Amino acid sequence: MEEKVFEICKQIFNVENIDEKTSISNLQTWDSLNHTHLIMALQKSFNCEITAEQGIELTSISAILHFLKNNKSHG
Repeated sequence: MEEKVFEICKQIFNVENIDEKTSISNLQTWDSLNHTHLIMALQKSFNCEITAEQGIELTSISAILHFLKNNKSHG
């Protein structure tokens, strides 16, 4: 799952290196538009629903991984 998240993020943010410490505060290309693209890609790739409130909280790779690990419906 982690590698899948990393690959999605690398593609959306157009970077080569992503890790659990990567967040909206330390990645310049993680802007509001790319954040929206990320949320949509995560929903599609992991077959899960992310509410607007949840999406606002998913501003780091560690938060995303935590969310997906606790979401029983991801594939």
